[in-house]
Amino acid sequence: MAGLLATSHDLDGLDQWAQLQDASLDSPRKEMIYNIFYPNAPEYNITGGPAVGAIRVGDWKYIHRTLGYSGWAEAPESGIKSQQFPGFEDIRDALYNLATDPEERENLFEVEPEVAANIQAKLDKYIQALPDGFYPPKDSSREAK
Repeated sequence: MAGLLATSHDLDGLDQWAQLQDASLDSPRKEMIYNIFYPNAPEYNITGGPAVGAIRVGDWKYIHRTLGYSGWAEAPESGIKSQQFPGFEDIRDALYNLATDPEERENLFEVEPEVAANIQAKLDKYIQALPDGFYPPKDSSREAK
């Protein structure tokens, strides 16, 4: 981070300066984690079940679990850009090839079991490393009134 000196602490990050200066270089980042947490935070009205999280490895994106998303809704004829999802669901085990399916419409979890298992194992390592008390207590004084 800007202005910080290296310390003996383990840092979670990669030097991407060269790639930022020259877009033709490959990024040193090979994986990207999405919203990883245990939904056991009653103060956020989220409780129970396995960890929420997803990981992207190359062109593949594996969703272990996500709350709220339940598929695509067609855009309204009025041309309004924003739309509500069709419903709230607890989605688990979804695999997408973002190179061929950037809109994540075709779940390949059962079609590509080896790819799914390999990527799932990578995400499991991150899930197992989650600390207790991952989220701070909710500060109700900051809520809109």
